[in-house]
Amino acid sequence: VFENSFKWIEFVKEFKKYNKMKTELSAFIFKKIKKKLAVIYLKKNSCKKTRFFCEDLKKLLPNGRVILSSSIKDSFFSNGERKRSILILLCNGKKNKNLYFFLRNSEGGPIFQFIINNLYSLKRSIFIGNAMKWSKPILTFDKNFLNIPHLRLLRSVLSKLVKSKVNHHNSEPYFDHMISFFYYNSKIWFRNYQINFFDKKKNLKKNPIQFIEIGPRFSLFLRKLWGKNLNEIIYDSKIIKNLNNSL
Repeated sequence: VFENSFKWIEFVKEFKKYNKMKTELSAFIFKKIKKKLAVIYLKKNSCKKTRFFCEDLKKLLPNGRVILSSSIKDSFFSNGERKRSILILLCNGKKNKNLYFFLRNSEGGPIFQFIINNLYSLKRSIFIGNAMKWSKPILTFDKNFLNIPHLRLLRSVLSKLVKSKVNHHNSEPYFDHMISFFYYNSKIWFRNYQINFFDKKKNLKKNPIQFIEIGPRFSLFLRKLWGKNLNEIIYDSKIIKNLNNSL
């Protein structure tokens, strides 16, 4: 009788542990996640180049949301902005010559200003690769993003921008493509590749993985870097050029 009672007690304890594990797992899967949005501000009277680039960015970011307005700069640079979001501003220069790309975190931190060059949209026939829409990417950074101080700050912001939260309603649970950032010739180069696997039996190649470019393709030139306020200038490309010419 005592042996049966001890077995029954052990069975009850194991059953309770199983129920606890089940509830914790269901709470992890179906919990409400605090989303981190990527808000893209765009002017109403913007040119075709900026509109196509905005569409390409939205396809890469599952958390992305586009806001059209006339007074963008007041809402972008204000402190009382959306919490838990990364803000992007796209605007044109004088006579639509340059395309400016502003980037900042709403919780606090520096403000980056870039000039976009060498822009190729997804609609070009150069890009043959393909991937699922809003699938999860594999992020790769150059070794310069660990050595140069202002690139360390940028690495943390870019990783938060591209990554999507677990169980997001838009994101897909697949790793189809790879997003890479390179630093060369004082520019940051963006590339997006499809990861294609081969069968070892059919193909006698040594490398069973092939990378095919999907797009878009562009480069970012850092023009200015501010602190929390626009009065605090940390980095300016024009001042550094003048100093180098004088030396």
